[in-house]
Amino acid sequence: MKKKVLIVVGVIIVIIILMFAGIIIYDLNQEAKFEQEFNEINELVDAENIDMEAINEKLERTVTTGDYAAIEKSLKNYLTDLLDIINEFMETVEDERLLNIFTIENYQIDGPEFTETKAYINEVKNKINESNQALKEMLTEEKAMTYLVGDLDKELTDLYRTEFVKEIASINYDDTEKEINSLVDLLNVCEEIIDFLKHNSNNWEIENGTIVFYNDNLLNRYNELLTKLEETATTYDNL
Repeated sequence: MKKKVLIVVGVIIVIIILMFAGIIIYDLNQEAKFEQEFNEINELVDAENIDMEAINEKLERTVTTGDYAAIEKSLKNYLTDLLDIINEFMETVEDERLLNIFTIENYQIDGPEFTETKAYINEVKNKINESNQALKEMLTEEKAMTYLVGDLDKELTDLYRTEFVKEIASINYDDTEKEINSLVDLLNVCEEIIDFLKHNSNNWEIENGTIVFYNDNLLNRYNELLTKLEETATTYDNL
């Protein structure tokens, strides 16, 4: 699951590249500082192990001056909020509790009603859907324009709009959304299995660390649902 979430971070990397490649600064000294700053941020985000402390340190500082600083702050404020959305999303889908839904321990603790498990699955789905909507909103011209700070002249404002904002809105979010929706499909199957166990609570028990059904038909159905879960997970992994 963690590997698949990284596609969303890929969107961030593209955005950062657009930031320093698209915004043309005419003061060579300011341009050099600006480009170096976002090159370094890009390297941090693209690292195998992302150091959020180092990224935040750069996002909180300003290395240019004057109107260029206003552009830099606008981009960094935008990136900060975007990273916050993605970090919250990643924390949700990397929660170890997700991996423990179908453990015998969880069956013993929360079964046979699975009240907490069902509530947790719905909570995760809601958070994922909220993150998806928030990401889609961030990648719009209207939203990106709200991050422009300072009283810039028309030339720089137009530059921000044409070289950054329009590029942001042109990013194809379809693949990322497809993966997010596939993850929700996976959670729906998890919920289907939990509902099956709940509705047949009088027909199974835990014996010697194993779930045992009193009815072969129910056992077969349970195994079918597990197969469906595996197939859905495979589809998600292969996207």
